[in-house]
Amino acid sequence: MRAGGLSLFDKLIYFFNLIAVITLLCTYTAPYIKPETLWFPAALALGYPYTLMLNLLFTAYWVWRKKWRQFLYMVIVLALGYNMLAKTFAFQTGSNLPPTPPAAGTQQVKVMSYNVRNFDLYNWKDNIPARDRMLNLIRKENPDIICFQEFYTEDKGELHNVKLLVNELGYKYYHFEKTLTLRGKDHWGEAIFSKYPLQNPDRIVFSNSTGNIVAYADADINGKTVRIFNAHLQSFKLANKEVQHINEISGGGAPETLVFGILAKLRNGFVKRSAQARILQDYIQKSPYPVIVCGDFNDVPASYAYHTISKNLHDAFLLGDFGFGNTYNGLLPTLRIDYILLSKQFTPYDFYIINKNYSDHYAVICTIEMPKK
Repeated sequence: MRAGGLSLFDKLIYFFNLIAVITLLCTYTAPYIKPETLWFPAALALGYPYTLMLNLLFTAYWVWRKKWRQFLYMVIVLALGYNMLAKTFAFQTGSNLPPTPPAAGTQQVKVMSYNVRNFDLYNWKDNIPARDRMLNLIRKENPDIICFQEFYTEDKGELHNVKLLVNELGYKYYHFEKTLTLRGKDHWGEAIFSKYPLQNPDRIVFSNSTGNIVAYADADINGKTVRIFNAHLQSFKLANKEVQHINEISGGGAPETLVFGILAKLRNGFVKRSAQARILQDYIQKSPYPVIVCGDFNDVPASYAYHTISKNLHDAFLLGDFGFGNTYNGLLPTLRIDYILLSKQFTPYDFYIINKNYSDHYAVICTIEMPKK
């Protein structure tokens, strides 16, 4: 971009536009650069929708000012990021209409992925009603397969959640991989519940984390075998006070004492997730069966982790929704970090996000059309 021939005010706009363009161009590299090598593009990817919108505003300004050279430069910059936009923003319309009728003679399977935050276990005064709200949502949606992240159950009592799902909601088959057991009766982990038989249950263990795993099993869906992966990848592990300080920073405050600690945790999250994503992608590639990959990736579609895992897979959201698709009830209203990815033999024909604040994540649901053969 060149600033020649511009007024003083336009030159000021040009300066800030240049910063926005450089930020956007750096963001474009995030899916391709390992965070172990360079991690700041991964951090920029978290804010991609906002950087994109800012650059669109600058583009509109140059049109208004009839500065066609600057406008052309902006068009080129935006065009360079088409692939990132196509992975981040869904362009399907009518997603809230009744589902498109599936092809005659095909098998349909309804899949849910849901990070239930241990069914709000630590909200001591309200954990059972909170759990019941989530179970009522599941009962209403009636999916055939559910992948739970941050699943909790106890062996006896009112929080025996496995028993409730099996006996009351009809999920006869399940695979629960525990990441923590306390007192011999309280269990945390990742779980797959299914109305179809599950075979060959197993887990992917990550050497860089004890609390993050992938549970997987093979579902026998009327004679067709499908491998179900339920992934919960590394989070940033920000404490409540750090989240509060991020809010203060975004509001203009500058609590320097915690900034470096927050940046270190962000970097640690990106680096660990990238290694976990490569391991998961290797398992996906080696699967002898078509796959359905569900989970909380704790990263956005502009990220290296998503780019790695989603290779050669459909993203159900992109084929059945519209917009940025927020799935996290947290800091930014554009964070899509929960996914349903599919082998390309499958056709997703109805996808939606349930924006109920029962957990810090929203449930994502997709109905999948199985191949005829």
